[in-house]
Amino acid sequence: PVSKPGPLTIRLGRASGIN
Repeated sequence: PVSKPGPLTIRLGRASGIN
Protein backbone atom coordinates (compact mmCIF):
# COMPACT_ATOMS: atom_id res chain seq x y z
CA PRO A 1 0.00 0.00 0.00
CA VAL A 2 2.82 2.40 -0.78
CA SER A 3 2.09 2.71 -4.50
CA LYS A 4 -1.04 4.82 -4.36
CA PRO A 5 -1.66 7.63 -1.86
CA GLY A 6 -4.58 7.02 0.46
CA PRO A 7 -5.75 6.80 4.07
CA LEU A 8 -4.36 3.27 4.30
CA THR A 9 -0.98 4.28 2.96
CA ILE A 10 -0.81 7.32 5.20
CA ARG A 11 -1.83 5.29 8.24
CA LEU A 12 0.58 2.45 7.52
CA GLY A 13 3.32 4.83 6.47
CA ARG A 14 2.92 6.89 9.61
CA ALA A 15 2.83 3.80 11.79
CA SER A 16 5.95 2.47 10.11
CA GLY A 17 7.57 5.89 9.86
CA ILE A 18 7.85 5.92 6.08
CA ASN A 19 5.51 8.79 5.36
